[in-house]
Amino acid sequence: RSPSFFSRLRIFTLPDLAEMKKTHRDEIRAYLEAPEPSAMLILHGTDFRQARAFSGAPNLLSNAPREERAVDALARYAVAAAGEAGATLSRESAIFLARWVGSAIFLARWVGPDFDALDAEIGKVVAFAAGRGEVDERDIREVCVSRGAVDPFKLAETLVRKDSKACLTLFRRFAAAADPDDYHKLNGAVAWFLRSRIQGKRDAGTVTPRRAAEIFRALSRIDREIKGESRLSPGQVYEIRLLSLLT
Repeated sequence: RSPSFFSRLRIFTLPDLAEMKKTHRDEIRAYLEAPEPSAMLILHGTDFRQARAFSGAPNLLSNAPREERAVDALARYAVAAAGEAGATLSRESAIFLARWVGSAIFLARWVGPDFDALDAEIGKVVAFAAGRGEVDERDIREVCVSRGAVDPFKLAETLVRKDSKACLTLFRRFAAAADPDDYHKLNGAVAWFLRSRIQGKRDAGTVTPRRAAEIFRALSRIDREIKGESRLSPGQVYEIRLLSLLT
């Protein structure tokens, strides 16, 4: 399955190894010596003897953890680290933080969990919530996500209710200081907000199934395009899709 919108990874699935010629296998082995970190290469096959031939190749993770396992592991670590600092961090908030910090999928599957980066973000949140004893998603949004500029959840809320002026104003303010990787984070945050609305975890209004499906389709298209299917910049892709959702 595809990783979440938070991930910067692209996925390429090759034909069954049993049907590939030796020249193709050699090219794959050569690629694995120095893989492209923004892409995920999936090898699948029915011939187990051929599959074993790849098991010793460097940089090949034949049993890589699923996205949810990696995120959950970082979330548990975040809960424990916050506890040591004298604060309580809910598991749901910890999962959100784990997804946001450095793209947990990328870290877990390619370079390993970056606990130092997570520690730094936890420290900021705990300091911000000092004296209250409990860290919630609002604190994480204030300190780690919006960073004093644009809260993507507010952007998502204006998108759901088709408030064109407010949504585009927030997006253009976000885009003015955004790096290419930030659009993956924005896409993930909008999807997170939408799922929370659907599941009834947010107080401020609801979203109809039709509107939710419309936005999710657009998010999926944005996800594909900013991962290589479009020659436009991530900012251009995002604004075009937002305009289509706001009309």
